[in-house]
Amino acid sequence: MKFTRLNDNEIRCVLSEDELGDYGIDLDDIITKNARTGKFFAELLSEAVRTLGIENVDVIRMASAQITVLKDNTISIVFNKSRKKLSAEVRREILEMMEEQLRLGGNDSPEAMAELDLLKESLDKEEEEESSGVPEITSFISKFDDLEDAVRYARACRSAERAESRLYVTEKRDAYYLLVIKGHLTEQTFRRVCLIAMEFGDLVRLDAAGKAYLEERYEILIAESAIEKLALIGEN
Repeated sequence: MKFTRLNDNEIRCVLSEDELGDYGIDLDDIITKNARTGKFFAELLSEAVRTLGIENVDVIRMASAQITVLKDNTISIVFNKSRKKLSAEVRREILEMMEEQLRLGGNDSPEAMAELDLLKESLDKEEEEESSGVPEITSFISKFDDLEDAVRYARACRSAERAESRLYVTEKRDAYYLLVIKGHLTEQTFRRVCLIAMEFGDLVRLDAAGKAYLEERYEILIAESAIEKLALIGEN
C-alpha cells in the first residue's frame, strides 16, 4: 500500500486487491453504495494521515473519491477535499480512532474523554438519518486498446444496450474510451456492466466528471447509444 499527498486538497492511495480484501471489502463494494465502504474510507484516511505525517485535521474531512483500476490490477483511490461534512457514521469512526489514540498516548484525561463523549452524543440523531457518506457511482469510463475489444464488450452487455453511452477515440486511434452513465439502469445491471468492462479493457475512472474529462482530450466517435451500436458492428 502506498500513500501520496498530491497537493493540499488531494491524497492518493494505491493498493492491491489482496490489500483491499484485508479491509473486508472488494471492488464491488466500492462501485456500489455500501455501508462497509464508509468505514473503509475512514480507516484508509486515518492511515494516510498517520503515514504522511499530516497535522491539518481538515485534510481528513474528505468524502469525494475517484477510483481507478490500473493496468497491473492495483487500485488507485484519490480522496478530494470536500466542502460538505462527512456523514455521521464516518465522523463517529474518526472519533473512535481519536479516542483510541488518546488512550494509547496516555492523554485520556477526564476532560478530553468527556469532550469526545459530547461529540459522539451530538452525532446520534444524524447517524440515524444519514447514509454511509460514500458518493454514489453513476458513471464509469473504460479504455480499450482497439475497437474490436470495445465491440466484444458491447456484445457481452446486451442487457445494457440502451444505456446512455458514448465512445471517444484518441487522435492516433490507438485507444478507445467508452463512457457509460447509469441513468435508468438498475443497480444490479450497472454494477454488472462495470465489472465486465474489466474483462475486455481497463476501468480508468469512476466519477461524475468523466464526460468533461473525455471531451477535453479526445474526439467523440459515437455520440449516443454507443453500446448498442458497437454490438451491431460486423453482425450484418
